[in-house]
Amino acid sequence: MQEEYFRRTVHFGRRSSARGLGGAEYQPAGDGRVGATKNRTRTRLGRLAAPGMALFIGGLSIAFAFIAADVNKTQEQQLLTERAGELSSLLSVSTSETRSVLLVAGSSGSTPDAAKSFAAVTAAMTSTGTSTISLARRQGSGYAVVRSAGRTAPAPGTAVSPEVTQMLARATKAKDMVSGVVDLGGSKHIVLALAVATDPGNVAFLDSALGPARPTPSAAGSPFRELDVAVYAGATVDPRQLLLVSGDLPHGTVVTKQFQVGTSTWSIAASAREPLIGTVASAFPWLLVGGGLLTAAVLGLLIETLVRRREYALRLVDERTRLLVDAQAEAERANVAREEFFASVSHDIRAPLTAIMGFTEMMSIAEPDEQDVFVQRVRSNVATLGVMVDNMLDHARLQAGALEVQLEPLCLKELVEDCLRDLEPVLTSHKIAVTGAPVMVMADRSRSGGCWRTSWSTRSATRRRARRSTSSSARTTGWAASPSPTGAGASRRRTSRRSSTSSPAAPA
Repeated sequence: MQEEYFRRTVHFGRRSSARGLGGAEYQPAGDGRVGATKNRTRTRLGRLAAPGMALFIGGLSIAFAFIAADVNKTQEQQLLTERAGELSSLLSVSTSETRSVLLVAGSSGSTPDAAKSFAAVTAAMTSTGTSTISLARRQGSGYAVVRSAGRTAPAPGTAVSPEVTQMLARATKAKDMVSGVVDLGGSKHIVLALAVATDPGNVAFLDSALGPARPTPSAAGSPFRELDVAVYAGATVDPRQLLLVSGDLPHGTVVTKQFQVGTSTWSIAASAREPLIGTVASAFPWLLVGGGLLTAAVLGLLIETLVRRREYALRLVDERTRLLVDAQAEAERANVAREEFFASVSHDIRAPLTAIMGFTEMMSIAEPDEQDVFVQRVRSNVATLGVMVDNMLDHARLQAGALEVQLEPLCLKELVEDCLRDLEPVLTSHKIAVTGAPVMVMADRSRSGGCWRTSWSTRSATRRRARRSTSSSARTTGWAASPSPTGAGASRRRTSRRSSTSSPAAPA
């Protein structure tokens, strides 16, 4: 029992420090599988928090970006429609001014200074050099020029071409301004004609030559420079009726507007060359997506860091708790071993003291020649008692870390025989013989014999306690099996106990 206590005491600190974190000897209280499942579930949920939050914020930012893009598209469409409406209104006003000029030019033919009045009225519109204004009178089935203005204007008396004659005839019947595109000598001309109400048979018309319909850059100061505009001399977008293009041909999101030019309907097609809502507003959905994804990444990283730190803290708490449980269990085992040790030591000290008392009493009544034997027995028990005291001192030195062991060769057979001679009073009912060749071992001579004696006496005391408990059960139930080596029954065992109690040679 002493050796067991010493062994536990020596290895207590070593086992506690060697296990470290997550030692294999740890047995968790309760159902360990439930705790492990909870830990795994907690870890999985913690690890899903960061990507879940990142996905949520990223998805939310993308959804808001789609909403912002749709709002931008609606606003862009609305602004483009408004700008196209403004342009169609401006063109409608411009054609109305042309009608007024034609009306005044046709009416000036009846005044005394008709030529001067005609030139003054038409000067503003014919100064570009590509447009001419003429006043024609019906002659038979055709028309002849009466008066004209412009760099390329026909001379008075010149017959009007058949294509233009058809337009003038339409104007005479319509009683209002008519428009159309005619082909004169391989080039397209736009013709606006208005019958003179005050002088039937006279028609004033504007003839403007059209170049190839190709994109032309917008002026820097143009109010519609952010638009690509195409004007068509018809109610539909027909490339054959294309009159002019400002910027590029409209593409992408195109808005079409119609406006009246006399009795005819013209069309314009417009698209945005640059964002009408502004650069920042148009880029806002992308900024929202980028900011949302960046925020999601930062929050995900922050949550991941917090989750990892929390897991580390919880894991550290679990490990410290496990170490504390291990230390508490080791302390409890050490306390149990200490109690058993002191119980064994108290009994082992009592045994040699009882033997010494018995041998001294026998010396008082023994013959002089027999007293030497009893003296030797007393000395042997005193030596055994000294060994026990030395063991207790060794135990104190062992706890203080100051125990020194000196190894030397010892004969194991002689050591066992020596121990048997010292334990002869206890082994009176046993026959033990040591056989075999001597075996040399390395041991501490001052401690080896005491350990053997202590170990044997401890086992003997344990067996005696077991016999006492068995006999107690026998007294309760009325019978018990005898463990004596002679094989006698319960009555003989009780008699043997009485005799051993009365005999001073058998220590209790």
